Amino acid sequence: MQITSDLDTSIASIGDQVIWNVRLNNVDKNLSLNFPKLELKSDSISLISQSDILERNLIIGQSFKFSFWETGNFLTPNYYVRVVNELNKD
Repeated sequence: MQITSDLDTSIASIGDQVIWNVRLNNVDKNLSLNFPKLELKSDSISLISQSDILERNLIIGQSFKFSFWETGNFLTPNYYVRVVNELNKD
């Protein structure tokens, strides 16, 4: 399994919308994926939307749309994906 993360741009002006995708590739069929809702507590960045990325009717990732309200450099927020092996749930 491989996790990838990409932004649609590396430069944005105040108020522009930026799309960030987090996706998993080559996921075994016995793995269950859980993508939690992203919670942001910041005056400098707003989460506009969060949506599923689908492949063959399976959710393999999340797409986030942000808007930034300050100038400077920013990091993508912390985000995790919960992966459960359905064969060995113990």
